[in-house]
Formats: sequence, structure tokens, C-alpha cells
Amino acid sequence: AAALGALQATEDSEAAHEQAKLKAVLASCMDPSVDANAVLEATVNDARREFQRQRERVIQRSRMRIDQDRKSQMSAEESMKSMKEKQKDDMKASMDLTGAIKDTMEGIRALEQHRASQAAKLKE
Repeated sequence: AAALGALQATEDSEAAHEQAKLKAVLASCMDPSVDANAVLEATVNDARREFQRQRERVIQRSRMRIDQDRKSQMSAEESMKSMKEKQKDDMKASMDLTGAIKDTMEGIRALEQHRASQAAKLKE
């Protein structure tokens, strides 16, 4: 995000500079002592170079956005994978707990049966 902000600031500065250059070209073309065709040809060549720079900037920004999107997607995928693993662990823990509860209940029943049988023996 900071890199995109820096690019925008650079573009704003360059746009102001280009506007000043065009005003200077217009003033030069109005001067009868200057070869207007040569000035216009140089301006067109500058414009072509500027277009290429702008094109490269757009490509650079697109690559940065693609890279950011890719990183976000990878992070989201890792998060989902982690959540699924935690869900699996939670399910296993729940099954283990259910098994422990069942074992405890069976132990309690066995203890109650043993006590009942001991009580019956004492009555005899």
C-alpha cells in the first residue's frame, strides 16, 4: 500500500511537470524565431517516451497488485488449512472425551455392582 502511495505521488508530480512542459512548447511554437516543426517533433518524441514510462508504471502496479492478491490468497488458504486441522483436532479430542466418559460410566457401573455384591455378601 505504501509503494502504491509513493507511485501515485510520483505520478502527480510528473503530471504537473508535463503540464509545465506543454505550456513551454506552446510558447515556443508561438515564437517566430523558433522552428515550430522541430519543437513539435521533439514534443511528440517526448510524449512517446512518457507514454512508455506510464505503460511500464501501469504494468508495475498491476504486478504489485497481483503479488498482493497472491499473498492474501495464500494467507487465506493457510488460515483455512489451519482451521480445518484445528477442527480435526477438536473432533478427535471430542471423540477421546466421549470415550473417556463412556469408560468412566462403565467403571462407575462396575463399582456399583461390586458394592451391591459386597453388601449382599455382608447381609448373608
